[in-house]
Amino acid sequence: SVGEIDIPIPLTASPDAECSLCTPVIPKINYPSVSIVGSEAFATTWFAWHQTFVIAGQHEDADEKSGTLDYLDSTLKGTLLSLSFTGLGITSISTDPASTDAIASVRATMYAEKITLTLLPPP
Repeated sequence: SVGEIDIPIPLTASPDAECSLCTPVIPKINYPSVSIVGSEAFATTWFAWHQTFVIAGQHEDADEKSGTLDYLDSTLKGTLLSLSFTGLGITSISTDPASTDAIASVRATMYAEKITLTLLPPP
């Protein structure tokens, strides 16, 4: 499957800019939600995290997680680029209604406070 993350970066002119050739000021980026879909059989830890983080309200910085998403080449052995997520906090988890196969899927949605893109040189 193909993953896609859109990060809109709105550009605004600096307050003192009076010309059309001025360098725009880039405001703080509002990162999009990150969703992961996986087999329900392996989602026990995701449900437990949601229970403590959302339901029980234990959502301090120390309760957030980090993770990495690697985009692989066509051989599935070489990494083309990596997205590193820090400050991940789960916001929802549910059985994925878009599941079309016989195996039940779960969708976990999270926020990320920081996303870092690393491009790797071709092998």
